Amino acid sequence: IYIYIYIGGQLNRFVTRGRRSYWPSNRLIIMAWKGKDVTILLVDVGDSMCRQKMSAGSELVAKADVAMSLAKTLAQQKMLFLPRSELGVVFFGTAGTVNNLERDGYEHVTVAYDGILRSPDLPMVQYLMKHPDGGAASDAVNGLIVTLDLLIQRTRDMKCTRTIHLLTDLASTSFGDEDLEECVRQLAATSTLLKVSLIGAPPMSMADADWGPWA
Repeated sequence: IYIYIYIGGQLNRFVTRGRRSYWPSNRLIIMAWKGKDVTILLVDVGDSMCRQKMSAGSELVAKADVAMSLAKTLAQQKMLFLPRSELGVVFFGTAGTVNNLERDGYEHVTVAYDGILRSPDLPMVQYLMKHPDGGAASDAVNGLIVTLDLLIQRTRDMKCTRTIHLLTDLASTSFGDEDLEECVRQLAATSTLLKVSLIGAPPMSMADADWGPWA
């Protein structure tokens, strides 16, 4: 599992390996995959993300805006270097609810483009310049469950590499959540890579933290 930490305008990569961890050098690594590349950006726009601010260059901006800027950059990279890939966007912590699991209680999770995975293009990059109304109670596990369901439904018969890229400050995540452990099992069963971009300073020493199912 790759953990990306965005602090003060700088993106670092933190890699967990079991109970040990290390910081590799800060370089943008573009990997060539076989088959179609399918990625869903899972963006936290919940209460702490909208309320708390952090330094981005010379100004203070909401964490949610930093997450959107990073999501836009990721979409631009896909558009330039993997134009034949497919990209989807899911938000959690939204004021409204738009997803196929809403009747099962997965509220405040909004799936963009009616769940359609599409080739990254300029309209998608422009769409990511502003997040939907947020500030609601956010639950990263609910967002992850909705995203996994979307990814499985859309790629069931495809030969592809599957990635979920979560952008959050982890304020809505509990490592002891049983549903989180089930998500980890589903990630493994579907050969889906989970990347986490941590927006802001880590809430605890990441090297000493008990990562539970993430380890």
